[in-house]
Amino acid sequence: MEGLAAELRIIREKIDAQFATFGQAAQQPNPQDQRAAMLMPLVLDDFADDADLPRQESYARECGLLRDENDKPSYIVMVSALLDADNTNRTVPSFASSVNMLASKYLRGVSFFTSGKVVSVLMGSPSDFSQYLHILADEIPQMAERVLGSQCRIGVSRMVHTLTALHDAYREAMDALRQGDGAEGGAHFSRDLAP
Repeated sequence: MEGLAAELRIIREKIDAQFATFGQAAQQPNPQDQRAAMLMPLVLDDFADDADLPRQESYARECGLLRDENDKPSYIVMVSALLDADNTNRTVPSFASSVNMLASKYLRGVSFFTSGKVVSVLMGSPSDFSQYLHILADEIPQMAERVLGSQCRIGVSRMVHTLTALHDAYREAMDALRQGDGAEGGAHFSRDLAP
């Protein structure tokens, strides 16, 4: 019993240290680096078309989003919002750092704050998404509740295969975020929406 109690104390200390790291990240401002600056207009504005894809991919390689010409990941857009007890949005810009830190454990990507929400562009292969996306979508609300004392709602798009399709994925993620009971936290996936 003593050995088990000691082992549980060690596990508890490790978990508390991990959540303290997330708490510190939540207090840090999210720097708008070149990758976020490159992705924001592609995600938020509906202007990109496939003819623009070679130029967008070239710029994505220059700013470090893509590794080289052979790097052709798939993309998923995830939108996260923090809510207080009366369902009021209380998302702060520093939440993007926490989401980014947690997402980087599983997938490549960039998160940025805009208009009361954190938008994350996640990158990987279809097998990466099938293996890690649900884990990430479960961990973010747990971290928000435990560290920040807030409920978290998440909307997740379907997978897209080009940078120029990110705006459509963003709209899907926003639709998924709005689905269901407004007071209900957790993740909502666009593929689960009624047609």
